[in-house]
Amino acid sequence: MSKAGRMLRGLYHGKVIKFGNQISFSDKKTRRRWKPNVLRKEYYSEILDERISLPIVARVTRTIDKYQGFDNYIVLTSPK
Repeated sequence: MSKAGRMLRGLYHGKVIKFGNQISFSDKKTRRRWKPNVLRKEYYSEILDERISLPIVARVTRTIDKYQGFDNYIVLTSPK
């Protein structure tokens, strides 16, 4: 599976842009996109001893909290 350049520059945890139809009350269908909720966050890395600023998805912020730190998230998650 090839990855978009956008995914190589941030932490997206497998989230991608999805396409589909927006259906109105009159059942008219128009094409639309669902974009991932991308935030620019800054995390402190204890291993590198510096702050790292990068675009991440809101789901990743919750996962980083679950793993109790940015370094643990990077080490313990599998690359997707």
